Amino acid sequence: PHVFGDVTAETADDVATNWEAIKKAEKGRSSVTEGIPAAFPALALAAKLQRKAIAIGMVLPPLADEAVLLADRVANLARRVAAAVPGSDDWTTGSFAVGEDRGLSATVGELLFAVVSLANGLGVDAEGVLRSRSAAFRSQLVAWEQGAQGRDGGDGALAGSN
Repeated sequence: PHVFGDVTAETADDVATNWEAIKKAEKGRSSVTEGIPAAFPALALAAKLQRKAIAIGMVLPPLADEAVLLADRVANLARRVAAAVPGSDDWTTGSFAVGEDRGLSATVGELLFAVVSLANGLGVDAEGVLRSRSAAFRSQLVAWEQGAQGRDGGDGALAGSN
């Protein structure tokens, strides 16, 4: 429409905003979020929602602010976990005995959302890089398993897993 129609678009952002408005009207949707499958993987869903927000002109926090928020939340989370379970680093419990603390759950959610926001702003595919890191971790785990067979112990630590 910005090329052949009567809609004016000066910038790429204008084109995206116009496109979202046209699609919303064309499909009779009340929100640009309609049609985004709720079953998307969580990182992909966060990234898609953030891209849609930007496309309709919503101003998201600057990347520097997201990075500061992320650092602050990580520090806060570390303090809370340390206070909840002093000296605990036992991953076998699966929850550090803080799973009932909804504030911690919300903080982790904020962290993950901020990471996606930061990744989007840097042009990094959060889903893709997490898959890549997970594949590397899988290889590391398999190598550890193969090395651990027949051994009596060791500390069980995997490099780069913190």
